[in-house]
Amino acid sequence: MIEFQVGYSSVANKALIVMNTGIIDKIPCSKAISAENRLMMNGTYSLELQLLLKEYEEEFLCLGWDIIMYSKDADNPVNALIERYLSWQKLLQYVEKSVMPLFRQKGLIGELLHLQEIIPERGINNSIVSWVGPDGADQDFIFEDSWDEIKEVSLASDTVKISSFEQLLQEKPGTLLFY
Repeated sequence: MIEFQVGYSSVANKALIVMNTGIIDKIPCSKAISAENRLMMNGTYSLELQLLLKEYEEEFLCLGWDIIMYSKDADNPVNALIERYLSWQKLLQYVEKSVMPLFRQKGLIGELLHLQEIIPERGINNSIVSWVGPDGADQDFIFEDSWDEIKEVSLASDTVKISSFEQLLQEKPGTLLFY
């Protein structure tokens, strides 16, 4: 059984320590968060996530809370928390880049608006799991029985760009939505 400890590292950085993880191979670090699998004195292993850049404190706290909540009821909590941590790493990989370009901001806003609309109908877990647009899928949302592709347009737009023909040619029925 894993347990979580929240506190400060030896160098006074905020830290989340997951006890009894076993050996974890190759857990990535970033400039903002270090991740280290450590052998404890009692022979067990722990995973320490340590905040390195104080300006990301709010994000680190959200990450910690999310990892705890996501893994607490999982069949394999260690795998669940690693999966969730890796998802956060993907989300935060753009930290070093400057401001997200306007077209990507519009795309993200459109997808978030759609996510907000489908949650009451499909449930929060199903809705979030179906959101695959950030992973580079052909459609933004892929459900068991259908798909949704989200396109964002400005008020003055008279055209919409489709990245590839494959976006619309699928075996399952789908919906093209405009925001």
